[in-house]
Amino acid sequence: MAVSTASAAGDLGEPNTAEAEALCQIHAMEALLARADDQIKSIAACGTRGGPTRAQLPALTAGAQNALAALGGVERELRSLAEEMAEGNECAWGIRGEGGRSGMGSRSTAQGQAGDEGDRAPVWQRVQSALQQLHKAQPDLRQRLRHVTLTAQQNLMRQAQQERDELLGAGREASLRRRKLESAAQMAAAAEEVTSTLRRTRHVMEQEVQRGVHTLEELDTSATVLTSAGSQHSLQHSRLSTAHRLLALLKRGDVTDR
Repeated sequence: MAVSTASAAGDLGEPNTAEAEALCQIHAMEALLARADDQIKSIAACGTRGGPTRAQLPALTAGAQNALAALGGVERELRSLAEEMAEGNECAWGIRGEGGRSGMGSRSTAQGQAGDEGDRAPVWQRVQSALQQLHKAQPDLRQRLRHVTLTAQQNLMRQAQQERDELLGAGREASLRRRKLESAAQMAAAAEEVTSTLRRTRHVMEQEVQRGVHTLEELDTSATVLTSAGSQHSLQHSRLSTAHRLLALLKRGDVTDR
């Protein structure tokens, strides 16, 4: 009996594979919880300024769901390891009881086993704490995921509506600007047409003024010619009167001579 107790004590002193696996699963659980929390926060930021886009939402949702599924696997593994560790503890306590009955020589061995059990107690407690944390965190994460997914969809719908409104507003503004430009172009064309008409009218008026000046010059020339003709007519009339008087005198002289 003492030999079997010593052998069991040696076995208990070796590294426990279940405990090492449990610690690995606990670390994996912590990493998955952090990843799921980050994914949920990223989903909550969808549809906000500077947040993820609509195209990124399915990948974020799938990542959060994968993290939750992995947490379920970690929980099952931890429960299996906890059962294994519990069975190991029961065996250890049974061996310790046999060592107590074997005498004083085996009591020191039992005390060493008790020391090992004391060292392993924190791992067992960490496993139980991790299981309690998972039992509470998984429903909370699922509820948060559903809530943030709905919130993200609402944010994306609101963002799409804002983009449509901005596009429509930009379209209306562009239409108004286009109409203003068309009105300005029409006004410029009308002003150019009026300017061209005024230029043509001015040119016609200048031509009429030139014709009037030419007519006045011709009238002045005609007046000068008429004045000169009048003077010539008066001179010729005077000469004709003188000639007429001379002819009359000659006729009277001729009559007298006869």
